[in-house]
Amino acid sequence: MYIRIKKRLTKKGQSDYAYEIENIRTTKGPRQKVISYLGKVYSLENNSIILTFYLSTDDLQSYFEKKHLSEIIKELLIFELVRHGFSQNNSILTKGNFIVNIDDKTIKYGANENIVLSLNKGYLCSKTLKKCFKDIENTSETKQLIKSFLLIGLNPDEDTFTQIFSGKI
Repeated sequence: MYIRIKKRLTKKGQSDYAYEIENIRTTKGPRQKVISYLGKVYSLENNSIILTFYLSTDDLQSYFEKKHLSEIIKELLIFELVRHGFSQNNSILTKGNFIVNIDDKTIKYGANENIVLSLNKGYLCSKTLKKCFKDIENTSETKQLIKSFLLIGLNPDEDTFTQIFSGKI
């Protein structure tokens, strides 16, 4: 699975829309097949808050040592969203009309519209969030887990990644 962004001309100007794409092999060679429409893409700008400052610790490895992998991903996702201007109320994060519910694994604009948030170099939407947490349950597939982790826009530097995940995957 990967995400393709298409630009479309609308009444309000040009907008980006995201689609879930799958590669398939045919007799004529590889082709791309649209699996599903994910929603309109909204880009987020971040501030310079640092993870160790946010968690009030200098030792990330010991902080995350006793936590389950799903708890770590949840905390990192909350950190990234807060860093991008969201405010947190338990597992629901909001910024204007953007609503991210981590427990329900939904990302919406207002009450109904499914959207995609461009987060760092990844795309956070309901489908990618569900996929990431599903991949966490099967940690034997380390490569797939890391791909999912990056797909939703969580990309800590190599040193931080090593400190957080040492012994987990």
